[in-house]
Amino acid sequence: MGILDKMERKLALKRIPFAVTFEVTKKCNLDCVHCYVDHRDTKHELSIKEQMKIIDELDDLGVVYITFSGGELFNKEGVWDLFEYTRSKNMGFKVITSATTLTKPQMEYLKELGILEVGISIYSDKEEVHDKITKRKGSLKKSVEAATYLSKMGVKVVSKTLIMNVNYKDIRVLYDMMISLGIIPTFDLSIINSENNVRDTKKYSLKKSDIYQLFKDKEVSDILLDSKSMDEYCNMNYNFQPEDPRCSIARSIMWIDSKGDVYPCLVYPEPLGSLKTHSLKDIWYNSDKVKEVLELSKYKNYLSCHVCKANPYCSPCIAMTKLENRKDSCSSGSYYRAFANKELVEGV
Repeated sequence: MGILDKMERKLALKRIPFAVTFEVTKKCNLDCVHCYVDHRDTKHELSIKEQMKIIDELDDLGVVYITFSGGELFNKEGVWDLFEYTRSKNMGFKVITSATTLTKPQMEYLKELGILEVGISIYSDKEEVHDKITKRKGSLKKSVEAATYLSKMGVKVVSKTLIMNVNYKDIRVLYDMMISLGIIPTFDLSIINSENNVRDTKKYSLKKSDIYQLFKDKEVSDILLDSKSMDEYCNMNYNFQPEDPRCSIARSIMWIDSKGDVYPCLVYPEPLGSLKTHSLKDIWYNSDKVKEVLELSKYKNYLSCHVCKANPYCSPCIAMTKLENRKDSCSSGSYYRAFANKELVEGV
């Protein structure tokens, strides 16, 4: 366990968010088929000044760094002021972007600001696959060019690939491509329902047979297990005692959307409260909803996990379980992955 992991564990035990994802806008210049964001729903978005006040509250809470996201965050007017303000508070920041609108001077300024990491969405090594997913011709070329430029400047660049039924066969080649460019490849299998049902995102989910095929390919399974996916990021690595939390939800992670609603993580479907009516500290430490989520996350509430043969191979996600309305069990994706990994390791 590294220094940052130990720090996150200590902060999580005190329920101080180690890192916060802050959606600054829902606007986007792409229209990805799997995206959970409703890009039209921008009427009540917070202004930059209001978002700066939230950064003050995050600072008071002890947050170490903020990951700014969207939509496409660079479509938010004044977002650079937000970066500068964050750094003036001695907090670090990361961004998640398609990087399709970034200019070289802007990328150079990100480096000057001391950005910790740039996460760039890249879905395939093939233009016809990636551009079909984003619905924008030429988007792969722009994203890869930006990622390469940032990496050559010494900025940490992470490619973020959601694995779907339209790109899962490209994982191995995409992984090699990213490594060759000095980019850290990461992969995730969790497809989230779209806001206001603007897209049928679930139709891009892998079937059980597809997941088994992925994990039974030794090279691909090694890539996936080595990748810092959402499951690994959220996992608290407890010993699964009854009172232990299954993940970091409402402990070391937090998500704030562009309207000021606070969530216990990116995936959980219900907000804890609104920053338009309550302080962050009050929401995080005193709201009835956060107490409900903390109790829900305890391992004792998932009795089926105790007897599951794939338990040692599972990284359960209570937020996905909540989304699928599956009580006392893991989400379907976690279940299939766990058993596929079990078969791979045990050879049965």
